[in-house]
Amino acid sequence: GALSVGDLIRQLSGEGVRRIALVSDAPEDWRGRFDAIPGFSLTHRDQYDALMLELRAFKGTSVIVYQQTCAAEKRRRRKKGKVRHADRRVVINEAVCEGWVTAASSPTASRCSQSKRRSAENARLIKAPATMTSAV
Repeated sequence: GALSVGDLIRQLSGEGVRRIALVSDAPEDWRGRFDAIPGFSLTHRDQYDALMLELRAFKGTSVIVYQQTCAAEKRRRRKKGKVRHADRRVVINEAVCEGWVTAASSPTASRCSQSKRRSAENARLIKAPATMTSAV
């Protein structure tokens, strides 16, 4: 079966991982739960880039555990009114890029010769209708 976040962090520590970073949208939900584990840190996802730079310089084994609710669960919660709908959505301009797989991530599978940065530039943000009841 799948490991919980706590079980995964304890297992990584037990296997000798010297640096474990938990990244979450809601770090307050995890605060204080793993303070006894050496090398553990808790980071908000807004600080993810800085964390990656820090870990790049780290000597030894490091792991980032990225905790977030899966898209299917978010969709179920939106339908039940437990999670608010997104204010904006990203739409890919299909005239520019036929597939979201980029040359940077898979040169053989990509139908789009642009880089991921270029694909993101061609995506446009739109307002989500207020009456929309389900996610994309």
